[in-house]
Amino acid sequence: MTEQRPLTPTDHASPVPRLLALAYVFALAYGSLYPWRGWRSIGVSPFAYLLEPAGRYLVFSDLVINMLMYLPLAMLLTLTRFARRRPLAALLLAVLATGSLSLVLEAMQTYLPTRVASWLDVALNTAGGFVGGLLGLLITWLTRDSPHGPWHRPDLFRPHAGLMLMVLGAWIVAQAAPQRMLFETGAILEPLLRVLRLQIDNGSLPADWGPLVAAASQWMLDWTTVLTPLADYAAVLESASVAMTITAIGLITTDTLARGVSRPSAVGAVLLLALAVHLLSAAWIVPGRSGAHWSSAGAQGGMLMGLVLLVLLSSAARRSRLWLAIALLVLALISANVFSPSVYQGMQLPGLSGVRRNLDALLRAVSMAWPFAAIGVLLFQLRSHR
Repeated sequence: MTEQRPLTPTDHASPVPRLLALAYVFALAYGSLYPWRGWRSIGVSPFAYLLEPAGRYLVFSDLVINMLMYLPLAMLLTLTRFARRRPLAALLLAVLATGSLSLVLEAMQTYLPTRVASWLDVALNTAGGFVGGLLGLLITWLTRDSPHGPWHRPDLFRPHAGLMLMVLGAWIVAQAAPQRMLFETGAILEPLLRVLRLQIDNGSLPADWGPLVAAASQWMLDWTTVLTPLADYAAVLESASVAMTITAIGLITTDTLARGVSRPSAVGAVLLLALAVHLLSAAWIVPGRSGAHWSSAGAQGGMLMGLVLLVLLSSAARRSRLWLAIALLVLALISANVFSPSVYQGMQLPGLSGVRRNLDALLRAVSMAWPFAAIGVLLFQLRSHR
């Protein structure tokens, strides 16, 4: 009779890499097929682009972006227990998966009038998948002696913190999207109404929806008129929104930490990383500017208020902290959708354009969806750990 060894955390595959990989596939599909309208057939095979020239004008930054966009997906696919046992097979499967996904998405771009399919994009995406697979195998090899693997760090994080860490990571990524004010996410109402109006005008949606969308648009216009006097208090409104977001992020961060880990250091690291992503993205959106113009009086006041609130609330019970984080995210979400751009005068920057459209659409989608996903994960945590 063989002696059975005790189970370790690696006997049960972590869902984190699979969930992240699935979310990233949806994000890539959204960005690659943006703006998702004007679909038509041009009478050629969707794979005809494989036999066409790569194009006359090649920009180095576009080539790098195309390569980097598929790197995280392949890395996630190789951060698995299977990669520990069969590293070469895991690398091959990751490259095949990224290459096949790119091949299909490029083929679908044939039916979009504003997109141009290219075999060079597929080649670069696949090359990025190969590099990402190698990085994933390197991480797996470096953690080969750890019984917990790369996804389990009981010395740093509490058990089952994977989903919360995904929420924090997505929030940091969302800071690269164009924003009207510091750390704003979830501004979805105005873009949604704009898309619905366009779909109704194109005949893609029933005309019966027209009065409902028109009424919602008129309500936003009337609400903007009502809030116009608040433009003089834009700094106060921004401070409140930034403070609510920072407090919620701090509460989420502390909930992921194991005992003994410095909470102020962890929260500070998350906020500094998000701020760095925000400032670098702002400098990229408006070339020649450092991004320091984002540090307005409202943003500075909001950061200070948020840190003070976080200190006051950090001693609350865990369930209370989670409920507080949900309430603050809901209030910040309302602020992002109710207060019109005119209230935040001078804070709107143009988004990315041209060949960076894929990345722009991806970042905007993450930014708009993040608070809804975060609230859902927090509710799941409350239900799972009563």
